[in-house]
Amino acid sequence: MVDPGVPAPDWDELRPAVSATAPLGRAWAHTRALLFPFELRRWASLGFVAWLAALGEQFGRSSFQLPRKGWSPGDEQVVERAMAWVQANPETAVAMIAGMLALGFSFAAALLWVSSRAKLMFVEGIHLGDVQIAEAWSRWAPEASSLFRWRFALSALATAVLLVVTGLAGWVGYADVHAGTFGTGARTAIVIFLGGGLLVLPLQVAGVVIDDFVVPTMYLYREDVRGGWARVRGRLREQLGAVLVYYLVKLGLGAASLVTVFSLTLCTCCLTAIPYVGTVILLPMFMFLRCYELTFFEQLGPELRLFAPQAPPHERTEWDSGFAPPG
Repeated sequence: MVDPGVPAPDWDELRPAVSATAPLGRAWAHTRALLFPFELRRWASLGFVAWLAALGEQFGRSSFQLPRKGWSPGDEQVVERAMAWVQANPETAVAMIAGMLALGFSFAAALLWVSSRAKLMFVEGIHLGDVQIAEAWSRWAPEASSLFRWRFALSALATAVLLVVTGLAGWVGYADVHAGTFGTGARTAIVIFLGGGLLVLPLQVAGVVIDDFVVPTMYLYREDVRGGWARVRGRLREQLGAVLVYYLVKLGLGAASLVTVFSLTLCTCCLTAIPYVGTVILLPMFMFLRCYELTFFEQLGPELRLFAPQAPPHERTEWDSGFAPPG
């Protein structure tokens, strides 16, 4: 019988502390349980979904490069000819630039649309241990549409900022770059570039947070981005310190991933650079990185648990990582 004089326990306080490093072991154990022993059909389907989910993304973000000191005579001749042609054919030049921009935006939007659907499918594949591509593609259409709209809005806004910043910096610094000097114009252009980077940074952070925390919530509760964010934002605020450490760990994992990809690309004679084929070869790495994100995510609250709770140490089997066996 419960003593009415004893206060009810605070379950949030009793919940284990959120750790950015503890999920590493569980993520690796679950990756091994999912992918080994090797089964070609499972690797092919999970690799295909992982490839689709990563469309349009790269391990490294775009970065600005400072121009070389001075131009070669060939560079100057190319620029002068291009400028002369633009001045002689302004209507055609504008139409060509607008057409290329429209084509680029359309292609990028198509990649975002496909990858938004695949991101939810990839979480399902990790959660269930396998994925039926055709069924999952149809099942996640409503949630993926919401995810696409938000990702497209963030990407379009970031692209617009970068285009304006690039155009302004080029206009300010063109004279110094053409003359091969580092004067006031060039220094001002660098400041403009840095300011543009600061403007884009919050948009990039928003996209990463949506991918790491909102997408799994959308998967668990079959809701749109707004609903997923409303459900998880309080937990993120409570665990802000742990979340920051988590992103530091992710930076380290990203650096290690770059080294791994570069090394395997050399060892396989660029085989990993082939679309889809490279993703299947590197599937353990992709799977581990996403499992790490999901294992950290589910620490934020019992309502966000994706997998079976971890057994006490004395009850664990040799392979037990706290996950239900796949499939």
